[in-house]
Amino acid sequence: SDLVGLTSAPGRGGQVDADLARLRGEYGMTMHVCLLPDELLNGGVMVLDMLKRSRAMGAAVHWHPMPIGGVPNSIGAARTLVGAIVSAARDGGHVVIHCTEGVGRSGVIGGCVLVELGSTPPEALETLARRRSPVCPQTADQRSFIEDYAEAVHGWARPRPKGIQALRIKATPRRRAKRH
Repeated sequence: SDLVGLTSAPGRGGQVDADLARLRGEYGMTMHVCLLPDELLNGGVMVLDMLKRSRAMGAAVHWHPMPIGGVPNSIGAARTLVGAIVSAARDGGHVVIHCTEGVGRSGVIGGCVLVELGSTPPEALETLARRRSPVCPQTADQRSFIEDYAEAVHGWARPRPKGIQALRIKATPRRRAKRH
């Protein structure tokens, strides 16, 4: 949906207030979803202070901190956040989702939003790669989370690699080296 966007953290270039004003003014941000822990941004502003500023500009703020390379704490936590995002977008709101670079953690949530709206995990990943970055989301765990989310929400199981029906592992005794 064009009503949901992924971006890098406001203030990465040192201009937190200018970036927030641009997101609010040019992109019509009505919901600000921040996935950063409370840390110091490039502009010398803490994340929680940035979120207060965003709220003062009229945006609804959702703060769900995740570590770099991380995923939501649970499928349930992701469903709650994704539900709020989808609801806001369906009501005509403009949702901005960000982490540091707007690729890893943001990609996980963006992918889950696409799945919630009916995309399969491969379709969601292709859309993220095409619309945001070829490395969105960044890690295998993040991509797997989108698949797990789809399975939980829609009952979609992960496809098996073609030609593999089952994997059998046969234990073989270890040979001892002969002593001379």
